[in-house]
Amino acid sequence: MSDITFLSPATVSALTPECLALLSSLHVEIIDEDLEPEIAGSQTYVARWKNWLATPRPRVRKINTTTGVETLLFTTADYTIDFAAGQITLTAPTTDIIRIDYFYQPLNNTLLERLLATSVKEVSVLIGRPIDANNIHIDYQAAICKRLYTNILKNLMIETRDFFALGVAGRSVSTDQVPSHFDMIIKQNEAQLLSDLNFLRYYNKTNRFF
Repeated sequence: MSDITFLSPATVSALTPECLALLSSLHVEIIDEDLEPEIAGSQTYVARWKNWLATPRPRVRKINTTTGVETLLFTTADYTIDFAAGQITLTAPTTDIIRIDYFYQPLNNTLLERLLATSVKEVSVLIGRPIDANNIHIDYQAAICKRLYTNILKNLMIETRDFFALGVAGRSVSTDQVPSHFDMIIKQNEAQLLSDLNFLRYYNKTNRFF
């Protein structure tokens, strides 16, 4: 057996972009959200979620509060858009309702690093061996990323009441299917993780990690 090697450096922060790439297909679609003015009388309207995707492009409409007539708005002519902030700024004031459909990425580095740190601690407990978050053994990385994937899905399940549809690994999941679909993915993922953990526990018993 070859000598065990360590990444240099192998830290939670270093693993974050690798795990983020693994989860890059995860996105949420929001349908018919009524935006709120940033402040009273402002022409800037803010959505509940940030980190909008540029493609497919958000669909913005205004709804006349008296007649209910819906008018499609166009970028540049009717508004400017800030994808990262999750907001639009109208070129003219209005008393109409501003309604939008958009896709956003629920992950960001801050959230991911927090969940990743939790995943490191959980894998450490499960294999009965301390893992240094500032020097993560290369053989622990797959297990940690799999546990992270589970924790991401569990985190999203808490907020499924706010989702119209969700895309996971390129597949669209409707609201009423989200809990059961997530549960299935989690169980499949955890089954793979268990195999990894059993492997790591075996090497713990034989003292091959040091």
